[in-house]
Amino acid sequence: MARFEFLKKHIQQGRILDVGNLGQDGAMHKELQKAFPDCVVVGLDNDKEKAKKFNFSNQIIADINEPLPFESEYFNTVYLGQLIEHTWQPKEFLEEVYRVLKKNGKVIIDTPHIYSMVRMLRFFLKGKDYLGDPTHKLFFAPAVLANLLEKCGFEIVEILSDRKFSIKSKDIILPNLAPFKWLGNHLCAAAKKP
Repeated sequence: MARFEFLKKHIQQGRILDVGNLGQDGAMHKELQKAFPDCVVVGLDNDKEKAKKFNFSNQIIADINEPLPFESEYFNTVYLGQLIEHTWQPKEFLEEVYRVLKKNGKVIIDTPHIYSMVRMLRFFLKGKDYLGDPTHKLFFAPAVLANLLEKCGFEIVEILSDRKFSIKSKDIILPNLAPFKWLGNHLCAAAKKP
């Protein structure tokens, strides 16, 4: 399942916080605004220059390693797209996400998958580890991500791999069969605040 389709499937209408929204030229944030025109979509990022460039309404400049600048129980959904791997403090950050979510609100995460087929093949063929972006601090496997979310008080709704295998800028969707289900490039997770 594509990451944006996963997001749309699990989103709670109302106030949506898109953390790290300026990455990839704000593409996911633009898609969110277009797909949910009746929702208040708030962007949060630490890049002041990109914020000026895009001029999104409801844009906040803040650091994810600091307390989030919102009152408790404010958002229906918090989306962390390609973000949680950029902090050494994912538990503290997810505890802040938990705080700003309303009861029954959802956090939706997509993050690179440590055990993706492409990473394993690159390791076997090139003899070295390949973790991609040098700003990535941590990588997650399904069980590790589930454990982290549960330790922060969330109830897991769904965790899956996107089943996408990318090589030389071409995307191949892996078969929906047991050996391939967990080998995609990204993990997608949805969890609820009880």
